[in-house]
Amino acid sequence: MRWDILAWNAAHAKVFGDSSRFPIERRNMLWVIFTDPQRRSTTLNWDVVAQQVIAKFRADWSRNPEDKRAEQLVHDLLETSPEFANWWRQYQTTETLTHPIELAHPVAGRITLERVNLRPELDLQKTISVYMPIGAQSTAKLKKLCA
Repeated sequence: MRWDILAWNAAHAKVFGDSSRFPIERRNMLWVIFTDPQRRSTTLNWDVVAQQVIAKFRADWSRNPEDKRAEQLVHDLLETSPEFANWWRQYQTTETLTHPIELAHPVAGRITLERVNLRPELDLQKTISVYMPIGAQSTAKLKKLCA
């Protein structure tokens, strides 16, 4: 539930950067979105994505409110990110992440991605996120970048 980044592939590293650059205790999607300058500067619709991610995280956490690591993560982000603190206080929730991710990739240029989250039936605490290009241009750029 905590949104920890447990694994990633080479394509993910080429698009978003290698997650190994973060200490293990900070390999968390929420933390990365709000504290990584690279992620923020390359996500053209960062504010829309970030607000929706907060709303989804809040909905997920509501199903497991005794999760102390999630509580600590929120506390740390409230101290670290003014944007997180502002949006967290709005108490928005959502069950789905519907906005595409628009990237200004330093090598590939503009890429638009759709995120699809999958939950393994045998471990509903884990989520596999798949990022798929939207449109022919994004598809071609992603193929070239990951070749």
